[in-house]
Amino acid sequence: MESLVFSPQVTAYVQQQARELQPLLQRLRHCILQAAPQVEERFIYKCPFYYYLGQLCYMSTTKTGSVYLGFVKGMHLSNDQGLFAEPDTKQIRKVFFHPDQPFPEESLRELLQEAILYNDFKPSQQTLCKRRAMAH
Repeated sequence: MESLVFSPQVTAYVQQQARELQPLLQRLRHCILQAAPQVEERFIYKCPFYYYLGQLCYMSTTKTGSVYLGFVKGMHLSNDQGLFAEPDTKQIRKVFFHPDQPFPEESLRELLQEAILYNDFKPSQQTLCKRRAMAH
């Protein structure tokens, strides 16, 4: 098994969060990085982002003491696991986690695998541009 590669900036971000959220952030971080060996952790836009053939998801905290995982291409995912909250953007779908609630590890792994597969097989921008040009 490959060792996980952690970004020092993300480690600092986690350590700066409320003490009760830190174990949850660490658990999410491990789960995301274990989803596929090629997932890369970066710190951009003031939060941890995860890349796999493009943006996959990002972690953030709320003012109400929870953590969420935003799936950048969430609108294209099935949500068969029932983890997504009601959409508040056109594209991004969020999963909220609370320190006092059970962690849906198996369902989250399934959702991460679906997002990874989407990025594996999504149409390239070049193909989309060609399709649009042909439609006009």
